[in-house]
Amino acid sequence: MSFIVIGSLALLSCVGHAVLLRRWTLVLACVCLGTCLVTPLLSTIESVVSIDPRNKATIVSVGISETLNCLAAFAIPAVPSAGLLVFGEIRRARRRASPPR
Repeated sequence: MSFIVIGSLALLSCVGHAVLLRRWTLVLACVCLGTCLVTPLLSTIESVVSIDPRNKATIVSVGISETLNCLAAFAIPAVPSAGLLVFGEIRRARRRASPPR
């Protein structure tokens, strides 16, 4: 559930960066996208710490499978988010390069 919330926040922050063109929106978008990638991996590592050694291989394989499924689901909002992020950066660079009016 938290993965969906963080993914939605990442998409919204990328849209905000494409519209507002501020440095803080770029930082927020990058942090949210990075968090979406790391969150499933952390949950897998946390679950292995307190498990019986005989069951660790099974739990790690299930965790890796879940992580890959989450990352595959993350690709759906990540591709438009990355496109919006690049679009915003191109607009920001052009605005900085243009002479003041």
